[in-house]
Amino acid sequence: MEKNVIHIAGANDGLGDQIAFHLNQYKQIASDTLMGADVYTLQKTSVAAVQNIATENVTRLFSEGFSLLTYFGHSSPSTLEYNLDNPRAYPSIGKYPVFLVNGCQAGDLFGSDPARLNGRYIISEDWVLRPSMGSIAFIASTHFGLVNYLHLLTDAFYRQLGTTQYGGSLGNILQKVVDTLSRRYGTNDFFTRMHLEQMTLHGDPAIRFYGFDKPDYMVEAKDVKVAPEFVSIAEPFFSVDVFVTNAGRAVKDSVTLQVTRIFPDGAKQSLLNRKLKAIPLRDSIRINVPIDAFRDKGLNRIEVVVDPQNSMDEICEINNQIVKGIFIYEDEIRPVYPYQFSIINRQNILFQASTANPLGTQRKYYFEIDTTQKFNSALLRRDSSVNAGGSISFPSAGMRFLDSTVY
Repeated sequence: MEKNVIHIAGANDGLGDQIAFHLNQYKQIASDTLMGADVYTLQKTSVAAVQNIATENVTRLFSEGFSLLTYFGHSSPSTLEYNLDNPRAYPSIGKYPVFLVNGCQAGDLFGSDPARLNGRYIISEDWVLRPSMGSIAFIASTHFGLVNYLHLLTDAFYRQLGTTQYGGSLGNILQKVVDTLSRRYGTNDFFTRMHLEQMTLHGDPAIRFYGFDKPDYMVEAKDVKVAPEFVSIAEPFFSVDVFVTNAGRAVKDSVTLQVTRIFPDGAKQSLLNRKLKAIPLRDSIRINVPIDAFRDKGLNRIEVVVDPQNSMDEICEINNQIVKGIFIYEDEIRPVYPYQFSIINRQNILFQASTANPLGTQRKYYFEIDTTQKFNSALLRRDSSVNAGGSISFPSAGMRFLDSTVY
């Protein structure tokens, strides 16, 4: 996704703490500007020269796609302190991110090495030139880097990317970074000028980060979660978690969220109708919904609508509404004796259960007891009882309980 960003701190000592602090600053900029980015941060914890990060989360992000990876830490023309040296270790995504590498010499494209003619590339060449995988561009220093000055450059880069140059080209962003820092510190500041002059862009300066002209609020079926999964009239209430995502431009305007409950007979009840503060990326809200045992049994529906009045100018207007069905059961039965986690000290007890509807119709209830959660041991016992509801008993005759055994 275009709004995904990865941050990696390639140091694990005191320097690593400073780098992590700066990465958190960039995260605040990326998530609280027009980008509204979803930032994933990783920090080196191993003392090894190179730490393996081929985790499920990183592999998933490469598969899903992300727009920017910012690495801040130790580096050389051929290595980073995470195993990001080889793009073949990660899946081809068809969406190629930009790499911003703050370290030493990772952008040194100008060294002479005859082996490069045979495919022994430096790290930026490997990522940019690798067919059908890797990155679309690689920004890094050709020489040594000092943390404080690399931070100034990266901070300015993020501010341009998330505000005045949102959706702009890499060339324009980097040009604005140079102009901003040159005016702020002057051309006579040796270290600022050194870092600006030795940063290279390996890629096409016309490449643009994907930008959005408008917000795009959306809610999907998976974004409406109900707990518990099995709802019965024996429960006093069930909870509904609603997640709203802005897949487009992050704006400062609030947005209205409307949640309505539709009863089995078609009657409606408003559960929520209020404005949420600006949503750069994602927000959620939980609603506890009471249950009436006589009225609510059967199929209930929860209707969620974002921006019901269509007051927001969005990229897409057809992804703002979802209806999710929730079935409330009346024939649930629960064990009531022995109590949960209780200890028994005698044989031939009487198991008891209670139905959710004590006045229900007559039906057949099944009882199982075993020492395994999958109910597949040799001690498994089954029984059944025909009853109209209320309290139901199952005798344990013929079953001998074992000491220090969980049933």
